[in-house]
Amino acid sequence: LALALALALALALALALQATLIVLHPHGLMTAWAGDSRAVAGVGEEGGAWRAEALSVDHSINDPRERARVLAAGGQTAAKVGEGKLSEMVCVPKAEGSLKVTRSLGDVPHHANDAVSHVPDVSHRPLPAGLGFIIVCSDGVWDEMDDATAVQLAQQQGGTRRPGSATAYCPGLVGLALLAPGCAALLVRAAAQ
Repeated sequence: LALALALALALALALALQATLIVLHPHGLMTAWAGDSRAVAGVGEEGGAWRAEALSVDHSINDPRERARVLAAGGQTAAKVGEGKLSEMVCVPKAEGSLKVTRSLGDVPHHANDAVSHVPDVSHRPLPAGLGFIIVCSDGVWDEMDDATAVQLAQQQGGTRRPGSATAYCPGLVGLALLAPGCAALLVRAAAQ
């Protein structure tokens, strides 16, 4: 047990850990997330069209609310706004390196003064009419495609509202995810309404 706790602590200090949790219940959908893994619902509309409904928002310095929070806590960007990708990286005094995210469950040295926060955002909403599936992917997928493209790909790969495993949806998303090391994708089929 002591070894497991020591390993967990060492990983938390060294790794960038992101998380997204989805809870479906009869009265709605709760999403909790920290970092840049993202959840998107595939919602079927009348006429057979599909739309993407974002269930989370990436925690990055590009979000004005997150930028204000990071700067107020003493964090800064690696470059001035508009000076390329470095302007999207978060730096924290006395922490080595920079991060792409403004919230993380790991990267403990960057948590000084809560500049990079470990506190997730939480939202609750009614279940969307026509909910077919939910996609949860890390930034390795979202760096390659937008929400709408992922929903269309998942729908084309596996269809919806038919018996069988949700794994029928995943090959296209997971195949794309494998282009970037350290990323993951999960697709869950919603129960028939």
